[in-house]
Amino acid sequence: MSSAPLVSCVISVFNGERYLAEAVDSALSQTYSPVEVIVVDDGSTDRTAEIAAEYGTRVRYIYQEHRGAAATKNMALRSIEGELVAFLDADDLWHPDKLTLQVAAVRERPEIDLCFTNYRNFWVPEMSDEEKKYRGHPLMSPEGAWSICTLLTRRSRFTRYGAFDEELRGYENITWMLEAARAGAVIEVLPETLMYRRIHSSNQSRERALDDEFFAVVKAWLAYRRGMT
Repeated sequence: MSSAPLVSCVISVFNGERYLAEAVDSALSQTYSPVEVIVVDDGSTDRTAEIAAEYGTRVRYIYQEHRGAAATKNMALRSIEGELVAFLDADDLWHPDKLTLQVAAVRERPEIDLCFTNYRNFWVPEMSDEEKKYRGHPLMSPEGAWSICTLLTRRSRFTRYGAFDEELRGYENITWMLEAARAGAVIEVLPETLMYRRIHSSNQSRERALDDEFFAVVKAWLAYRRGMT
């Protein structure tokens, strides 16, 4: 790995005009350099394209017809230039030191394949009643579970472990992570809270029902557990 490897930051967005600028700003404000920021628009019909254009050459904008978040990430992976890649949802935020700490970790321990961090949930102001309801709940504490928006990995790992499954809309991230783990990926979770997950009324995770796709996650998890025994 070069002394200062380029990190490609991939921001997937679909009709995300409300929060997109904050997500992009948090990527551009990283204390680590060099960074390329790529906004992949999944067929938005709002002002997403205009907001991305306001950043000029600081942001690379890619558009595709609406095919889902997995397809946006796969499209970005075919065109990124970075040796390392990180993902951010258009409604979430990174701590300014996220990439600095993660790049330092993978440089110190080159055997790490997937590097995650802790993250914390926060509620939009109009959902303050829900936030109050969860005070003292584990949802208000930093979480260390695998999250695509805390991941830093090498671009080459998508050759080793495959692309995101575009048929598993909503479950492509955890399925990919579990498949990587089952294949022997070395995984590290940094203790610092370096990503902030915004809770709002349009979160996909809030709307997602336990449909047939959920069983693909269960199947991948069971296969991972079997591989550990």
